[in-house]
Amino acid sequence: KKYIIIFIDITLAVYLLLAVTAFNNPQELATKCTKVNINITDETTYGFLNADEIKAILTKKGLYPLGKDLDRVSPRKIESVLRNSPFVNTAECCKTTDGHVLIYVTQRSPLVRIKSENGDDYYIDENGGIMPNSKYTSDLIIVTGNVSRPFAKQYVSVLANTVMQSDFWRNQVEQINVGQDLGIEIVPRVGNHIIFLGYLPERE
Repeated sequence: KKYIIIFIDITLAVYLLLAVTAFNNPQELATKCTKVNINITDETTYGFLNADEIKAILTKKGLYPLGKDLDRVSPRKIESVLRNSPFVNTAECCKTTDGHVLIYVTQRSPLVRIKSENGDDYYIDENGGIMPNSKYTSDLIIVTGNVSRPFAKQYVSVLANTVMQSDFWRNQVEQINVGQDLGIEIVPRVGNHIIFLGYLPERE
């Protein structure tokens, strides 16, 4: 029994030594970023951003993590830079113990396209925010005429949201035109007629 106890003690000691050594061995944990996973929600629906463009944004700021020491990769800085993009709604970033950096992005949702008589060409999102003209080519309602940016944000966005909430109007309206007196005209998808909707007073 004495020899058995000694043998067990030695075995346990060797096991604990190996376990502690392996746990503290820095080579067992990844120290550099070996892979970047970029996930973009609604990438095929809105088409404003893709993985290459996210990489380009981060590379320009010196934040693309691939090949960098993980302790020098800041998820908070990556999130902050991406959220400043005019097409990004939300951005989340995290690191894993196996050396991967995960980036999750959602895009802003365009509501209508503004093509004003003053030459402005941009999008209004569902929250009334302005998005710059891009490669996006989806079948959006076009708003034309006397449309200033304040008017678009305060009034056109409200009207467009109301239209988009109705299946009937969303499928019927092709164009909204704002007259010089701020009268609103609706151009339907079917027929050659124009519907005069009324006036939207501009705020002081």
